[in-house]
Amino acid sequence: MNILDREAFTIILGLIVLGSVGGAILYVNPYRSKPYTAIALLNENCRIGDYPRIVFNNSNIKLCLFIDNHLGYLALFRIDYRIAYPETPPNRSNPSTGILIDYLYLFVDKGENKTIKYNTYIRVNRSNIDHIYLIFTLWYLDPDTGEWRYTGRMVDLYVKIISNPLG
Repeated sequence: MNILDREAFTIILGLIVLGSVGGAILYVNPYRSKPYTAIALLNENCRIGDYPRIVFNNSNIKLCLFIDNHLGYLALFRIDYRIAYPETPPNRSNPSTGILIDYLYLFVDKGENKTIKYNTYIRVNRSNIDHIYLIFTLWYLDPDTGEWRYTGRMVDLYVKIISNPLG
């Protein structure tokens, strides 16, 4: 009596051949995802959630920013920090919304991410404003052209501004 008959042997051999061919194809040409970047806003403890919703005018606020690089190479990133008023809300297609306050620069290696702590001073000179947007847009230096490219990635925080009782 034969443990494996001819049909079962043929099916098993076919599966082995197909698996070997599939493995060889993946080895020669591995799956590559489309290059991407990411930015996330984190609270002062570098965790998601529990963001400040009310801030004093003329005071500091602590936040963290998370940057993820999957462009396929070591990249120099620039984060533009802006403040925008309610009449000019943030817009993902237009990175220039708001008043530029600061630039942050950092290198992130391919496939890596970095979380940085950021301390910013909030100052609003308009007396009729009670809310503002804190906007962080992500840019990278294109190694082919030497120009800054907007990634289309941004994060914002909408906060209520109140007068600082201490000045």
